[in-house]
Amino acid sequence: AERVGDPLRVSRQALARWEGIGDVRSTAVARNGLGGVLVQQNRPQEALPYLISALEIAVKNRAQPVEVESLRLLAEAYTQSSDTVRALEYLRRYHKRQAELYNAESARRMAELKSRFDSQRQEQEIVRIISLPSETVQRIWQSSAMPRMPGVPGQVAECLVAPANDAQQIA
Repeated sequence: AERVGDPLRVSRQALARWEGIGDVRSTAVARNGLGGVLVQQNRPQEALPYLISALEIAVKNRAQPVEVESLRLLAEAYTQSSDTVRALEYLRRYHKRQAELYNAESARRMAELKSRFDSQRQEQEIVRIISLPSETVQRIWQSSAMPRMPGVPGQVAECLVAPANDAQQIA
């Protein structure tokens, strides 16, 4: 089996590469990675400068997932350093930002699901109308009882009558 190598060396190399490229978000991720390795090795004083700078970069660039990870690692580093006041401060910030990030992501996913559902409902309604006999479609349209389809322009809905008529004439 291939050996990955020393995590500290690999993390330092990754950080140097991202800094060399100038990708600030990836640099913040790499700083968190290096800080995290140092925390795992119980070297919190060495980890803190990397984690603090990762947090600053993440906040400045609105990289919320990176920010959340920075806060978690900072809480852990300060816990190892026996600085319970700062550890608690970062832990509270971590939980607050994590909840905000989760709520924002949940709201985005709910909106996406609603949009998909509405689109599918509109497509089903169009298919239903097209499959009706042309006389029925005309009667519904003329009586204004035809269901309005949110997001479907009136001209599109009116065009549904013509395909229904064509289908009837072909049959």
